[in-house]
Amino acid sequence: MIKLVKNLYSDTLDAGEHTATWDGRTDEGSETQNGVYFYHIQSKGQTISGKMVLIK
Repeated sequence: MIKLVKNLYSDTLDAGEHTATWDGRTDEGSETQNGVYFYHIQSKGQTISGKMVLIK
């Protein structure tokens, strides 16, 4: 089962380089567990998905 943990950006950003930092918390502010999480980035018709590992 895949569940949204945190939405970092939902607005349109200006062109250029951007950085997103996740603090390991959910949208509700709860701490998440160590583990593998998936990310999904969408920009001008291009989609990038991948995995990241959270180790505290």
